[in-house]
Amino acid sequence: MTSIVIMRTRGFIGLPEEIQAKIMAYALRRIQPEKPNWVVFKTDGVEEHLEDEGRTLITSMSELKEKVYVILDDFGSVEALKENMGKYAPPGLSTSYVVTFLLAEEY
Repeated sequence: MTSIVIMRTRGFIGLPEEIQAKIMAYALRRIQPEKPNWVVFKTDGVEEHLEDEGRTLITSMSELKEKVYVILDDFGSVEALKENMGKYAPPGLSTSYVVTFLLAEEY
């Protein structure tokens, strides 16, 4: 995949760092602009599978106490993402993609 902006919500940042790292590494290897563009980490031992016509990868992680979502958004252009991010846009932004890591309750 091309470059991306990574966003982590307050709830996700509250998870232990080793769990965050494990989720991020796993999801970033699998999420794509085409499909799947969502990854859902469940707490129970579900067998990994695709849902929503291949748009959502469902998996599980035994260390989790709550469901985690990873969502890839395409803003269509670098300019649109810059406008959306406003003063928080990183200097040299060169992508229209954002991957957000969040707890399901934050969605």
